[in-house]
Amino acid sequence: MAPGSIDEAHKLTARQIAGKFLNCIEGGQIVGLTDAMLPAAEKFHFLAGRRNELIHSNPGTTTNGDPALFRDGSSWTIEQFNLFADECADCAIKLNELFYSAEA
Repeated sequence: MAPGSIDEAHKLTARQIAGKFLNCIEGGQIVGLTDAMLPAAEKFHFLAGRRNELIHSNPGTTTNGDPALFRDGSSWTIEQFNLFADECADCAIKLNELFYSAEA
């Protein structure tokens, strides 16, 4: 990404940051590791959208009384939240590995 990009990140949403990252890879602005980075960037972009669903959800209970978060008629159960957290961690680990391998 361009020098100074991180300074502008506070003005962008998570989805916009993910989109810019994905566009840099697809547009060939990031040299080397592109084949390895593209799946991770696509996953990051997808997870940014899911993060927005979670952040903008509302608390409630399912029909059987279990706690959940709801957004646009869909629920986030504790199990779904845990799976999402694992997906985010896996993506962060992969991107971190790519970042440090690109520095070498």
